[in-house]
Amino acid sequence: MNISEMFGSVEGEGKYTGIPAMFVRVAGCNLSCKYCDTADIRNKEVGTAMSVSAIITFLKAFKYNTIVLTGGEPTLYYKEITEIVEAFSKDHTIILHTNGSVCHLDDIVNQCCVSLDVKLPNSGNMTIKNEFVIKNLSLLTDKDEVKFVISDLKDVITAINFIETHGNFRPDYSFQIAWTDDKQQMRHNVQMLSWLLSRYTNTKYKMRISVQQHKLLGIDNIAIGGVF
Repeated sequence: MNISEMFGSVEGEGKYTGIPAMFVRVAGCNLSCKYCDTADIRNKEVGTAMSVSAIITFLKAFKYNTIVLTGGEPTLYYKEITEIVEAFSKDHTIILHTNGSVCHLDDIVNQCCVSLDVKLPNSGNMTIKNEFVIKNLSLLTDKDEVKFVISDLKDVITAINFIETHGNFRPDYSFQIAWTDDKQQMRHNVQMLSWLLSRYTNTKYKMRISVQQHKLLGIDNIAIGGVF
């Protein structure tokens, strides 16, 4: 599989924000989102080819209890990712960031914490009707989350309609504000989301508003140990 980088840092988004972790970032993605902050690794060719055994050996040299598999899109290497998950799942927390549109996650969903990033209109790659996304949503449990990156009101409405249509009450639903350097726009989006979700009456779903904390803290892409 092709690896862009491996490094130790802090999980900056979603349900497990703030947890120190070892990151494995793969090269290659099947989508091309407008707001992507790793667009430079969309092609597999930009990564370094590594065997699963070499990746496992590297990760074992560090004492992190959590491993984050991210990208790019990790499930482009589903066989290899499955082997890594199986190697660490008994004594580590494994977090898998995925858009969920490549394949079914049946083999690993019970061994890791899935962050399923469902793409909305402003991504330019809407996946709300993708059969893999819908099936994978049904597999998620309390340890998992569904993430929506929100740019405007249309994204919010699309996300809520998706939840109501394909509802699974078990995972968390994270409404993540699309990052922009325009702080006024960020504040506006947070206020809009807060107002809308406070008036959403179906409380069976666990909803939260989130931001990319690592960007707020200024540690985006800054490793704190174990660099490849």
